[in-house]
Amino acid sequence: SLEEIVQAARAELAPELRARVVLARCEPAAVAHVDGPLLSGCLRRVIENALEATEELVLIVARLEQGEASFTVVDGTPSTLGPGWQPAPFRTTKPNHLGLGLALTQRDVALLNGRLQFLSTPGGETCVRITLPSLETSR
Repeated sequence: SLEEIVQAARAELAPELRARVVLARCEPAAVAHVDGPLLSGCLRRVIENALEATEELVLIVARLEQGEASFTVVDGTPSTLGPGWQPAPFRTTKPNHLGLGLALTQRDVALLNGRLQFLSTPGGETCVRITLPSLETSR
């Protein structure tokens, strides 16, 4: 289920980080037939990036609409992402990191026939969305 995917991603975080992740909306009965471990790993990397960007809470919205499952992660940092922004592999400002998290996520989401979008909310916060279209779904 969508909720299981989100909870699996959240469970992989350290307890102090897990406490800062809020699930705003999840349809517990919504089921998407997809590689759950691969998808939850993608979602975990996006959540980790959001948690590193802010000291505040990170919001996750999981939805199923018209055959598409979407997982949106919003953090409170002002968005600096312009239209069409894409992550560059091997670029990072973080010590002891390789800068591969978002590039790997992008690759894995593509393997799932999905898309990874980097957006800004109407309030100007950073927003990352994983969308998996045309899934065989049930409620």
